[in-house]
Amino acid sequence: MKNIIYVLGTLIIFFNSEHASACSSCKIKTQSSNFVASSAIPFKELMTNSMHIMDSEMDKVDLENKEEEVFLRMMIAHHQGAIDMANSLIVHSKDINLQNYARSIISSQYNELIYMKMLLKKYAK
Repeated sequence: MKNIIYVLGTLIIFFNSEHASACSSCKIKTQSSNFVASSAIPFKELMTNSMHIMDSEMDKVDLENKEEEVFLRMMIAHHQGAIDMANSLIVHSKDINLQNYARSIISSQYNELIYMKMLLKKYAK
């Protein structure tokens, strides 16, 4: 059985999560189009990839936009980076407490992403 975590709205569904960290086919898809957390990829590589994606997204922000828009766009990238990093930990760690903490990060950051995207509609050009 594959171990997959799906993020559906603000609800996170975990399939066979106790076994997830030990399964080489375990993958977590996130909002980042370029990032998939998999236990087949070394943790260090996942963390490096998540940072590069986050930095790349932040570099795309036009600093000439309104302060509010710049802030929101950068924070959206930052929060998505936190989600990607938390997903990376879940597929590699055997520590259930850290896995649960990472899940709480995903849940809270995802809810904040939704709110910031709603606010962005007000400030975006």
